[in-house]
Amino acid sequence: MSGFPLKVLIVDDQAGVRHLLEAVAQEEGCQTFTGCNGFEAVDQVKKNQPDLIFMDIRMPGMDGTQALEIILQMGLDIEIVMMTAFAEKEVLDKTPSGRVRYLIKPFDIEEIRSIIRTLADNGNNRQISVG
Repeated sequence: MSGFPLKVLIVDDQAGVRHLLEAVAQEEGCQTFTGCNGFEAVDQVKKNQPDLIFMDIRMPGMDGTQALEIILQMGLDIEIVMMTAFAEKEVLDKTPSGRVRYLIKPFDIEEIRSIIRTLADNGNNRQISVG
């Protein structure tokens, strides 16, 4: 974990979702980066090594699950929250335990704030309960 401010990467093909999550994270004092597909997610992780990623599962090009596999192979200490509008059991069943969680859209903005605050408060000894 990089310390304060938290570095948050937001990856979603819907600009409205990206802007909303970016605004919430910035209100919480986070430094934010965004991407609209899995390729951009992987690139941003390499460049910025975020502490927290909010990433959509279904995106054009490289989707969130493909990007997740690559990001996990990097071995970085990153909390990852996968987001989907679909309760895709096969996708959620493949989600590794530990630092990867999921949120079903539409989600409550207070839940996003809670995730960010928990991570900021707990630092490396964090455990986020989502989904």
